[in-house]
Amino acid sequence: MTLEEMKKRKTELGLTSQMISQMSGVPLGTVQKILSGRDWTDDDKFAFTLIADEKNPDAKAVPAATSIEITKADAEQTKSFGTIAFTKAGTYKYTVKETKGTLGGVTYDVTDHMVTIEVEDDGNGHMVAASNSNLVQTV
Repeated sequence: MTLEEMKKRKTELGLTSQMISQMSGVPLGTVQKILSGRDWTDDDKFAFTLIADEKNPDAKAVPAATSIEITKADAEQTKSFGTIAFTKAGTYKYTVKETKGTLGGVTYDVTDHMVTIEVEDDGNGHMVAASNSNLVQTV
């Protein structure tokens, strides 16, 4: 569907830009847990937390899930925090942290991984991630 077709469909459905922003959102990206030196077991679970920077333009701009757990069953041991519905343009920063666990023989990543999303108005009132936003982080 082209941009013009989407605009026409939006008008046909009577949707405002605000309504679409709340329904859709910007995908935050994914976190992948990579193990080296041993294989994944069915009992392996690794937790990650997303923390929004207190200086973000909109404090409510967080995904529904701010904590995720990655297991062997997850495709490629990858999981997403989901989408964020932005209502204001600006620079949004988030920190992704791995929760240190107690599995023997596993070194947990204690590094704070920054995700920066430049949000801009697409000219039609929709808040979208700029093409230079860093939406994928591998931990």
